[in-house]
Amino acid sequence: MKKTGKVFGTGFTAEGDNLAFCKVIIACAFLCAVSLLYAAPSPLHVEGNQIKDAAGHVVVLRGICAPDIGELKELYGIHDYIDRVTNPDDPNGSSPGWYTKVIKYMVVPSDSDVNGSPLVFDPCNLSEPNNEAIYEALKDAVDYGAEKGVYSIICLDYHKSVNDKVAEVNAFWGYMAPKFANDGNVLFELFNEPTDAAGMDNWAIVKNKMQAWVSTVRASATNNRNSCNRRVLCSGD
Repeated sequence: MKKTGKVFGTGFTAEGDNLAFCKVIIACAFLCAVSLLYAAPSPLHVEGNQIKDAAGHVVVLRGICAPDIGELKELYGIHDYIDRVTNPDDPNGSSPGWYTKVIKYMVVPSDSDVNGSPLVFDPCNLSEPNNEAIYEALKDAVDYGAEKGVYSIICLDYHKSVNDKVAEVNAFWGYMAPKFANDGNVLFELFNEPTDAAGMDNWAIVKNKMQAWVSTVRASATNNRNSCNRRVLCSGD
């Protein structure tokens, strides 16, 4: 007589239990192996001129700058792009693997000198639907990147004097920073290529405006570190 007793309320028959159980064990082992391959990024902090993780290890943020988030979403596919640049066996280029630790995502403002993005952020109208679409695309990239063990930099893509866009930069970070306050793998680059009024890379002048924006970000996203410009945490371009 065929035995058909149920085990642990799973609905499996005794005849198929062993095979089903083995499949479950194999699936769990596979998932555990994948999670070990991509450890979640540790929250960062700064000690002196070094960036360190929660365990006190120095972190080198070696990585790449992706196309702007609108172009990345519409033309390349966010997950496909991240899969490629985090693949240690990627055959493209002169050596296998990109060894990516961080990915920088550009956000193009609607009044930027950069043209052609399919998705731009309007700092003068925060209720603009594209603004939420950009946030959702960034969140998708940040979350999927965390699964792959990489940090993310969100960068506002202005190329001009810091004096020209004070209100717009404040509006952008006032909108965006709180949305990533609890994402420990996110860094903020406040202004992509800042200059002084004469168009020069004068840190003494730029710093005052940057410090005000740092304060704006930290007021609503205190768990994140701020990438002020290329001199602090990441490259400008």
